[in-house]
Amino acid sequence: MLHHKLPASGMDFGSGTGSPLPMMLQSQGFNVKVFDPLFSPDHKLLHKKYDFITCTEVVEHMRTPGQDILTMWNLIKLGGSLYIKTQFRLPEYDFGQWAYMRDLTHVCFYSKKTMYWLATFLSANLLLPGSNITILSKKK
Repeated sequence: MLHHKLPASGMDFGSGTGSPLPMMLQSQGFNVKVFDPLFSPDHKLLHKKYDFITCTEVVEHMRTPGQDILTMWNLIKLGGSLYIKTQFRLPEYDFGQWAYMRDLTHVCFYSKKTMYWLATFLSANLLLPGSNITILSKKK
């Protein structure tokens, strides 16, 4: 659930060939644009500012995650948020047996510790409301 009041503009980053999330948010009254570097590469959208950006099951596919996350972060207005959904690497599980790791399109892995580091690096407020959800908010 987004923590933004209407009207709010957002972007779904890495939506692939047809994520249902943008339509769900639009049905709630949010203005949501879709950007995907492969399937919907409208680079004009990378020159605007947004109240929020969603990134669902995408960061694990990023070959340049630092650059890509900074790109998203720089598109967010003060007080806005970046919502990331990805499975976290849990230290108590054997990495080699983790099904998420065996997906050959997954090239980068994250943990809650990673998200704490990222929040510090970005000077962001951090919420971890679920087992695989990160909300990074820009301080006003």
